[in-house]
Amino acid sequence: MQPKLAMFRGEILSAGRAVRSESPSIIMKPLRRAFPFITAALSAVVMSGCDRARPNQPPQINRLAKIETRAVIGPDGPTHGILVAVDAPDAATFGDLMPHIVTTIKNQRINSPPNTSFLLITVIGAVSASDFQRHWEANTVDDKVVQDFLSQMTKAEVLHGTPDGKSLDSASLRK
Repeated sequence: MQPKLAMFRGEILSAGRAVRSESPSIIMKPLRRAFPFITAALSAVVMSGCDRARPNQPPQINRLAKIETRAVIGPDGPTHGILVAVDAPDAATFGDLMPHIVTTIKNQRINSPPNTSFLLITVIGAVSASDFQRHWEANTVDDKVVQDFLSQMTKAEVLHGTPDGKSLDSASLRK
């Protein structure tokens, strides 16, 4: 059973432990470019659980920092989107984290409203968007549930950026 995540005053509650979020970085430009209907407030929520703007203490391990489903107004009206933040400082061992990321996104989609129509994954660190896409495809090629969920999405993107908000590259997770 996956631990439930809930935001409470800037803390992430996970499996009974509170983890304080320090100085979150917001990747506004790539979010707006990929999803122009996302507001500044929503994009701030995407990164609010990440330790991304801590220059003296960068994350040392690959981790899924945050995942949540949010209601948004899309081009076709009200919808929902799954927003994921991944810290990936070590490209050599990132593949080990991907099964956990896929399972967590799949569980999040199962528990999201039926009209959930976009997936946005932001990656900060040494793993590029194309590397993430390659790992994603290797872990989902035979997963009919993930393929069905992706077919229902109007957009499924991974954005690679820096802690200071610079967009480096992006890739689509839809085939």
